[in-house]
Amino acid sequence: MVTTNQVSPNKSSFVEDGRSSASVKSALRVLLIIEVLADEQDGLTFVQICERLNLPKSSAYALLQTMKERGHLDLDKSGRY
Repeated sequence: MVTTNQVSPNKSSFVEDGRSSASVKSALRVLLIIEVLADEQDGLTFVQICERLNLPKSSAYALLQTMKERGHLDLDKSGRY
C-alpha cells in the first residue's frame, strides 16, 4: 500500500560545526532510501521514492544507480525497487 506520507531529511542533521557536508547528506539520503523501501512490501518506483523523500530526481537517480550497481537494490520488470 502506498501512502502519501513523506519522509524529509532533517536539515540540522546535515550540519556539523555550522557547515553542510555533502558526504554526510548523501549517506543520510541512502539510509532514508533504504528505510522507505523497507516499509513497502511491493517496492516503490523511482518517482514514488523521489516524492516520498522530496529528493531531486538527479540526486535520487545517482544514489539508486550506485546502490543497484553495488548489489544493494534490485529493479524489477515493473520498475519497482
